[in-house]
Amino acid sequence: MQKRELEVTVASAQDLKNVRVLWKMTPYAVVWVEPNIEVHTPIAHKGGVNPTWNALLKLIVDQQILNQPNAKLHIDIYNHGNFSKTLVGSCSVLLSCLKGEQSFCCEVCIC
Repeated sequence: MQKRELEVTVASAQDLKNVRVLWKMTPYAVVWVEPNIEVHTPIAHKGGVNPTWNALLKLIVDQQILNQPNAKLHIDIYNHGNFSKTLVGSCSVLLSCLKGEQSFCCEVCIC
């Protein structure tokens, strides 16, 4: 099966819901097309509710998946915790909408 490489730059997030009570949030983003293949940004230790990553992430995806009209790129944002992670928000965009696009913004749905 033919594979393709997708490059995604996760720049930043703004005005995330603060899920920490006593300490500043330490969020990171997880990018995926297929649930079992995901990549993530580094943890934004100083970002709080307005993290900046500017992280170039590379995914290897089956061409067959990319050819599906309903295939989506998903971005989930988690807060890193000492014992668990907390989902802060997520967004998805149809891959067919990204053809030829240099950049896009995605509004995060708050959990």
